[in-house]
Amino acid sequence: MKPNTLITTPNSDVIYGLAFADLGRTGPLVIEVPPRLQALLDDFWHRPLTGPDIDGVRYLGDVGIPGPGRGRPVSHRVPGPPG
Repeated sequence: MKPNTLITTPNSDVIYGLAFADLGRTGPLVIEVPPRLQALLDDFWHRPLTGPDIDGVRYLGDVGIPGPGRGRPVSHRVPGPPG
């Protein structure tokens, strides 16, 4: 990691990813989650996306290990904005 990196990272030995998607233009997005991934999905304002209610647990942007797939490979569908 270079000392002039513009993204703040708590760990320099962890691979971080960042993506932007305009779902109003492209429509729904399907994300293929590999096994043992630990991730989250936020909107433009860093608010977690509201996920499903499963067995009384509400998932908020949780993907992979902390999400409903519990670290198994799964697909997540992210809908576009209403309307």
